[in-house]
Amino acid sequence: MEQLGTDTMLEVRNSTIVQILENEKSILENRYSGIPIMKSEMLKNDLPESKFINQRGSFKVIFYNGEGKSDKVDKYELEILEYCKEAKSKKEIMAYLNMNSSSYVSRKILIPLIQKGKLQYTNPNKNAKNQKYISILEKLD
Repeated sequence: MEQLGTDTMLEVRNSTIVQILENEKSILENRYSGIPIMKSEMLKNDLPESKFINQRGSFKVIFYNGEGKSDKVDKYELEILEYCKEAKSKKEIMAYLNMNSSSYVSRKILIPLIQKGKLQYTNPNKNAKNQKYISILEKLD
């Protein structure tokens, strides 16, 4: 189980299914890349690592959505509030946090800060093309 998604793990769990899919040529490609890609995407989107369970003849993967990881989100919130003392775009904020997921940054960091009254839009139209975000300094404590 520890070797899943590594270069040393090149076995398939069900060779019959793989053989059928390989015979169809257009159905199966990049074999052995699924788990590494999944792990990479989870990491890029700051989500907890998946859990693999192999028991009683079944194989299960559990994906976590990051709920309950408020310590990490709170850390980002404090960083963003400090960073946004001067108005910043979402793109600038994502680059600052080294994150690629616009929806994650919006849902988990920016919107909660706006709802808490610690961050605000610079343009009243929240969907404005050049929207920026700025800290409300008196509420940083």
